[in-house]
Amino acid sequence: PKKADPSAPTDTTGPLVIIQRSPLQGYRAQAGLDAALSFAVLGKIPYLLFTGEGVLCLIEQTSKSLGRKSIRKLVDSLPLYDVETVYVDELSLRHWQLEATRLPKFSTIITAEETKLLHSSATSILSY
Repeated sequence: PKKADPSAPTDTTGPLVIIQRSPLQGYRAQAGLDAALSFAVLGKIPYLLFTGEGVLCLIEQTSKSLGRKSIRKLVDSLPLYDVETVYVDELSLRHWQLEATRLPKFSTIITAEETKLLHSSATSILSY
Protein backbone atom coordinates (compact mmCIF):
# COMPACT_ATOMS: atom_id res chain seq x y z
CA PRO A 1 0.00 0.00 0.00
CA LYS A 2 1.15 3.48 -0.69
CA LYS A 3 0.28 7.00 0.28
CA ALA A 4 -1.27 9.14 -2.42
CA ASP A 5 1.21 11.44 -4.13
CA PRO A 6 -0.09 14.99 -3.62
CA SER A 7 1.63 16.12 -6.81
CA ALA A 8 0.05 13.35 -8.90
CA PRO A 9 -2.62 14.36 -11.39
CA THR A 10 -6.15 13.83 -10.14
CA ASP A 11 -7.54 12.22 -13.27
CA THR A 12 -10.37 10.46 -11.52
CA THR A 13 -13.25 10.96 -13.88
CA GLY A 14 -15.39 7.89 -13.63
CA PRO A 15 -17.82 6.25 -11.25
CA LEU A 16 -16.89 6.17 -7.58
CA VAL A 17 -18.03 3.16 -5.57
CA ILE A 18 -17.80 3.69 -1.82
CA ILE A 19 -17.67 0.64 0.42
CA GLN A 20 -18.47 1.64 3.99
CA ARG A 21 -20.03 -1.49 5.47
CA SER A 22 -18.31 -4.30 7.30
CA PRO A 23 -18.16 -7.64 5.50
CA LEU A 24 -20.03 -9.01 8.51
CA GLN A 25 -23.04 -6.71 8.00
CA GLY A 26 -25.03 -8.55 5.38
CA TYR A 27 -24.20 -8.31 1.70
CA ARG A 28 -23.86 -4.56 1.09
CA ALA A 29 -20.08 -4.64 0.75
CA GLN A 30 -20.40 -7.56 -1.65
CA ALA A 31 -23.02 -5.64 -3.66
CA GLY A 32 -20.67 -2.66 -3.90
CA LEU A 33 -17.87 -4.82 -5.27
CA ASP A 34 -20.31 -6.42 -7.71
CA ALA A 35 -21.30 -2.94 -8.92
CA ALA A 36 -17.63 -2.00 -9.37
CA LEU A 37 -17.02 -5.16 -11.39
CA SER A 38 -20.07 -4.42 -13.52
CA PHE A 39 -18.69 -0.98 -14.36
CA ALA A 40 -15.30 -2.51 -15.18
CA VAL A 41 -16.81 -5.14 -17.49
CA LEU A 42 -18.61 -2.34 -19.36
CA GLY A 43 -15.34 -0.47 -19.82
CA LYS A 44 -16.08 2.23 -17.22
CA ILE A 45 -13.23 1.66 -14.80
CA PRO A 46 -14.54 2.59 -11.34
CA TYR A 47 -12.72 4.14 -8.44
CA LEU A 48 -13.24 2.26 -5.19
CA LEU A 49 -13.03 3.94 -1.82
CA PHE A 50 -13.04 1.85 1.35
CA THR A 51 -14.03 3.92 4.36
CA GLY A 52 -15.55 3.41 7.80
CA GLU A 53 -16.18 -0.26 8.56
CA GLY A 54 -15.60 -0.95 4.87
CA VAL A 55 -11.84 -1.04 5.47
CA LEU A 56 -12.42 -4.35 7.23
CA CYS A 57 -13.18 -5.85 3.79
CA LEU A 58 -9.51 -5.41 2.94
CA ILE A 59 -8.06 -7.67 5.61
CA GLU A 60 -7.72 -11.41 5.23
CA GLN A 61 -10.66 -13.28 6.70
CA THR A 62 -11.58 -16.90 6.67
CA SER A 63 -14.69 -17.95 4.81
CA LYS A 64 -15.83 -19.68 7.98
CA SER A 65 -15.89 -16.44 9.98
CA LEU A 66 -18.07 -14.80 7.31
CA GLY A 67 -20.31 -17.77 6.64
CA ARG A 68 -19.65 -17.15 2.91
CA LYS A 69 -16.77 -16.52 0.53
CA SER A 70 -14.13 -14.03 1.61
CA ILE A 71 -14.62 -10.52 0.27
CA ARG A 72 -10.84 -9.99 0.36
CA LYS A 73 -10.46 -12.68 -2.31
CA LEU A 74 -12.80 -10.71 -4.58
CA VAL A 75 -10.86 -7.52 -3.84
CA ASP A 76 -7.62 -9.29 -4.75
CA SER A 77 -9.09 -10.17 -8.16
CA LEU A 78 -9.92 -6.54 -9.07
CA PRO A 79 -6.71 -5.96 -11.10
CA LEU A 80 -7.89 -8.72 -13.46
CA TYR A 81 -10.74 -6.34 -14.38
CA ASP A 82 -8.40 -3.33 -14.82
CA VAL A 83 -9.26 -1.93 -11.39
CA GLU A 84 -5.65 -1.43 -10.40
CA THR A 85 -6.04 0.95 -7.46
CA VAL A 86 -8.36 0.98 -4.49
CA TYR A 87 -8.43 3.99 -2.20
CA VAL A 88 -8.46 3.55 1.56
CA ASP A 89 -9.46 6.26 4.02
CA GLU A 90 -6.56 7.02 6.33
CA LEU A 91 -8.75 7.98 9.31
CA SER A 92 -10.70 4.72 9.07
CA LEU A 93 -7.48 2.73 9.11
CA ARG A 94 -6.42 4.53 12.27
CA HIS A 95 -9.84 4.09 13.87
CA TRP A 96 -9.77 0.32 13.29
CA GLN A 97 -6.04 0.17 14.17
CA LEU A 98 -5.19 -1.57 10.91
CA GLU A 99 -1.66 -1.62 9.59
CA ALA A 100 -1.08 -0.76 5.94
CA THR A 101 0.83 -4.03 5.54
CA ARG A 102 -2.50 -5.90 5.82
CA LEU A 103 -3.95 -4.13 2.78
CA PRO A 104 -3.73 -5.29 -0.83
CA LYS A 105 -0.56 -4.09 -2.55
CA PHE A 106 -2.58 -2.01 -5.02
CA SER A 107 -4.15 0.07 -2.23
CA THR A 108 -3.58 3.80 -1.94
CA ILE A 109 -4.18 5.42 1.43
CA ILE A 110 -5.76 8.85 1.10
CA THR A 111 -6.43 11.77 3.45
CA ALA A 112 -9.78 13.44 4.08
CA GLU A 113 -8.82 16.22 1.65
CA GLU A 114 -7.99 13.71 -1.08
CA THR A 115 -11.30 11.95 -0.40
CA LYS A 116 -13.12 15.23 -1.09
CA LEU A 117 -11.27 15.56 -4.40
CA LEU A 118 -12.24 12.02 -5.33
CA HIS A 119 -15.90 12.79 -4.60
CA SER A 120 -15.89 16.04 -6.54
CA SER A 121 -14.34 14.55 -9.68
CA ALA A 122 -16.47 11.40 -9.89
CA THR A 123 -19.02 11.16 -12.69
CA SER A 124 -21.38 9.29 -10.35
CA ILE A 125 -21.22 8.01 -6.78
CA LEU A 126 -22.63 4.75 -5.45
CA SER A 127 -22.43 4.09 -1.73
CA TYR A 128 -22.71 0.67 -0.13
